[in-house]
Amino acid sequence: MSEFWKIRCKRCGTNMIIYSHASRNIRCPKDNEIIAQSTGGRIHLIDCEILEVYGQRKL
Repeated sequence: MSEFWKIRCKRCGTNMIIYSHASRNIRCPKDNEIIAQSTGGRIHLIDCEILEVYGQRKL
C-alpha cells in the first residue's frame, strides 16, 4: 500500500514529506546527502526516520 511519510534526516534534522514508492533517490535539501533510495518498489530508508504516516487505511 502506498503512503506519504513525514521523515527527518538523522544528520541535520530537516523534516520533509516523501512518497513511500518514489521512483528516484531522495536527497536531503539541506546537506544534499541521499537519505532514501529507490528500489523499484517501496523506498529504502538510509539515514532518516519516519515521524508520521499519511494515507493509511483504517481497517
